[in-house]
Amino acid sequence: MRYLKGVPGKGLYYHPSPHLDIVKYYNVDWVSDPIDRRSTTGYCNFVGVYLVTWRCKKQNVVARSSAEAEYKVMAHTACDLM
Repeated sequence: MRYLKGVPGKGLYYHPSPHLDIVKYYNVDWVSDPIDRRSTTGYCNFVGVYLVTWRCKKQNVVARSSAEAEYKVMAHTACDLM
């Protein structure tokens, strides 16, 4: 999106659609790295059938449980949507 903002004349075209629901998907790979024990998280946001944002990141701190790791990625996804 930053690239498109900085390049006049370029953009994304969305066909008119009656279904413009906001849908989010996220996934957490809890303690995926046995060395540093940090989780890898990823999420993507759709408006209708169009992908608008996505991110994959290794968490900064070690989560104590898979529920904590999932809560963190849900919070980041909600902030990204806002």
